[in-house]
Amino acid sequence: MNDDILFRHPERNTEALAQSHELRCIEVNFDPGASFAVPVPRSMATARPTRHIPEKEGRPLPLAVFGEPPSLEGPRLLVSSQTLQWEVDPLEWIRWLWTNEGWRIAWTQRHPGPNGPRYEVGALRETDGRVEVRRTMAIRSGARLVRCDASASLPLWSRHHDALWHAIDGFQLGQATRGTVESLVAHEGPLLGFAVPGSWDARGQGDETRIAWAAVLDSDAQRGAALKMHAQPLDQAPRASERRASLWRELKSSGVSLGAVLTAERSEFAEAVPGWLGQWQAAIGGDGRDGVVVLVQREDEGVALDTVLMAPAAGTEHVDWMRATRALDVVIATSQPRPPSVAA
Repeated sequence: MNDDILFRHPERNTEALAQSHELRCIEVNFDPGASFAVPVPRSMATARPTRHIPEKEGRPLPLAVFGEPPSLEGPRLLVSSQTLQWEVDPLEWIRWLWTNEGWRIAWTQRHPGPNGPRYEVGALRETDGRVEVRRTMAIRSGARLVRCDASASLPLWSRHHDALWHAIDGFQLGQATRGTVESLVAHEGPLLGFAVPGSWDARGQGDETRIAWAAVLDSDAQRGAALKMHAQPLDQAPRASERRASLWRELKSSGVSLGAVLTAERSEFAEAVPGWLGQWQAAIGGDGRDGVVVLVQREDEGVALDTVLMAPAAGTEHVDWMRATRALDVVIATSQPRPPSVAA
């Protein structure tokens, strides 16, 4: 069956849902921030753990299960909570967890929500000739990631798809809060101010004519990753295309084997970041598994800003890759170019 059909988004019919589903509100006394509500098919029973198993890395804490009585077999919903250790993209975190468990990721999407994005992931796994389907809607609340997973065998999934989708689509937290997993550390200097997650160490050198910052993963790194930010007065800088070409030449002359340079679509930054020029990236190594180089360019407030990330490739040291790509997003979102005439 086509993945687009397996993970379609049926239209919401409020009157029909009022008959087929009921809102179950679960209070989590030991962690009020994980209290939640979910519209559950009326035929499903609710089960909650009698004791809560301490969390382990990569292991979410189950909060409630909804399924067909008496055994809760067949299609079911599982709500769980996990505290993230690092600042990472929740979509990539779930992708990493599920891929390690043998799931093939078939669908990912971000949805707008009242307290920030909601994260949808769909996947399939075959075990002993039996295909399972799984779909989650996750909400981040501070350092906590709370998920509502729907799962069923493929034949049952096709039959119960719409009911399961409306359950996870209506999943909500009682006390979702904004915030970051790691504290953000601000850095100030001539031409540029920015922030990085607390597990990164950043140092700068230069003056109002040119400044360079370097940031590296400072704790619990697998192979490591590095960010470099170069800022210079725009009226003294080469054109953006020339700066890009210069970077690729420097990397190749230093012995780095680069693949094709691709343009990455970053509409969220193109719309929100003044002076956004674009993001480009290239794989390192013959098979692309040695790493990735990402270049982001921006020209604003009379400053030319080039930010370069070098990190492991996705799927290799994947945690480092997740932390690095998230740190790049933090740098982009927090960077404040300063006109040379008023630079600190």
